Amino acid sequence: MRVPKTWPNADLTPNAKVILDKRYLKKVDGEVVETPEDMFYRVATVVAEVDEMHGYGEDDIRKLTIQNDYLSGVHAKFIDFDERRGELWAS
Repeated sequence: MRVPKTWPNADLTPNAKVILDKRYLKKVDGEVVETPEDMFYRVATVVAEVDEMHGYGEDDIRKLTIQNDYLSGVHAKFIDFDERRGELWAS
């Protein structure tokens, strides 16, 4: 699943990139196989599937939900990581 080329790239701190690599990005045989942008797009697409179950049309989902959720991810500022709980905090 690839992000449309016209969509912005994530502005991540070095620490956020390390955390994403270690915990959230898809891996095959231990090797990272997606970019942070691909991950945000993947997550936004899964969220949009719920909207589809509630009757929203494909155009609404593609134009609104996926893009808005993707943009929320790439523009978030990752501010903290709680190792005990395994949570990445964003603002």
